[in-house]
Amino acid sequence: MILLRIVLFLFFLPVVFMALRRIGTVATRSKSPSAPVSTVRDPVCGIFLDPHSPSVLVEMLDRTPIHFCSSECRDKYLRQTQNMP
Repeated sequence: MILLRIVLFLFFLPVVFMALRRIGTVATRSKSPSAPVSTVRDPVCGIFLDPHSPSVLVEMLDRTPIHFCSSECRDKYLRQTQNMP
């Protein structure tokens, strides 16, 4: 019985240390100052996007960039703006 306790202790000790170590690094990361992230908003669905992301589609309207999350939102925006007087 004592041998079983020793084996279990030796087995779970590294697991506990790894968990504590990971908790410490997560807490350290969240406390570190980070650069502010600039985001833009999709005018159709309202999702916030990273303007530097390559997956974001950009349309230029009067030299003003308009960012969309998908081609569907872009097409919907273009249909809405064409129907405006």
